[in-house]
Amino acid sequence: MEVVLKSASSNGTKESLADIKRFFNMSVDAVLLNDTFLSQFRNAAERLVDKTSILGQDKNDRLKNFNNEINSKVNNLRAAAEREQKRTALEKARRVNVETLETYRSAFQPRRDEMRKMVSNHEELKKNLRDYEKLMIKEMPSFQKGYSQQKISIETEISGFQENEERLQKESQEIEKLRKEPSLDWSGLINAFYN
Repeated sequence: MEVVLKSASSNGTKESLADIKRFFNMSVDAVLLNDTFLSQFRNAAERLVDKTSILGQDKNDRLKNFNNEINSKVNNLRAAAEREQKRTALEKARRVNVETLETYRSAFQPRRDEMRKMVSNHEELKKNLRDYEKLMIKEMPSFQKGYSQQKISIETEISGFQENEERLQKESQEIEKLRKEPSLDWSGLINAFYN
């Protein structure tokens, strides 16, 4: 019976060793975050702990250490997985926000371009106005001098025109007056010659 138990124990130990080695082909995260795999790993590790004759002291110590820290590692991995899910959700929300902002930017781009053009035109108009004001200030004295001279000339012309109008009116009145005087005709002379 003792031989059967040793043989069964030896077979269980070999199976446990095979189970542990099978998990080495998976990532630690995959094993520790899957409850079934985690339970199988713990059972296999518990059967192998203190089997220094099979594992050797170094492997046994490492397995004990790993087994003792497994809860802490599982908690850390689960916390990391939860944070990863949160980060994924935040990244998705950020992508949506970026897409929304890009949509708004695309929609407002023509308006922004139009506003920039208006600002540019406004600046150009202000510059042109300043240039014109400088030119006006520069040219104003000669314009004023020319205007003063032309004004005197125009006033002289107007005065001459008024005098001419007065003389023309006077002459017209004189002509009218002369035409109203008795007109000469041949009747008096004819009578004198034929009588």
